[in-house]
Amino acid sequence: MPGPTRPANSPITCVGPRRFTILGPMPAPSASDCVAWATRQLRVLARRAGPGLRRGLGLAAIALRGLGRFAVQHRSALAAIALRGAWWVALLLLVVGGRPVLGLDAVPARELALAPFAIGLALCAAVRLLADPRHLRVGALALGALHATALALVWTAFGG
Repeated sequence: MPGPTRPANSPITCVGPRRFTILGPMPAPSASDCVAWATRQLRVLARRAGPGLRRGLGLAAIALRGLGRFAVQHRSALAAIALRGAWWVALLLLVVGGRPVLGLDAVPARELALAPFAIGLALCAAVRLLADPRHLRVGALALGALHATALALVWTAFGG
């Protein structure tokens, strides 16, 4: 007499040598049993989650469309905010990178010491090239000169 059979919809586990049920010990499931069970479960999940996912993706598309429309309508204001943010980030990088140069913090490795000044110089160059207001371009030039000086100083201190 063969062993007890597993019902088709039973939640089998694919770990452990044997499972005990009301019918007694069950043989360990084969790999094909595990794959078949997982496939059935995924099919049920997809059938139940499909409408919700479709609705969620539709709402996300509407939101992204609205965000894109807003960005196009207010692109000059958003660009001005981004340029000012880049200038402030460059200033922050000068302060953070300058602390080890002034002896207030431990001196990091060469690449870590050069990175804040190189990134800040690139940000200042972008602000200098893209900004419309004169005062912002002049401020970016001054901050970029400080970054370039600090970069040259750190480069020379580490032996070029």
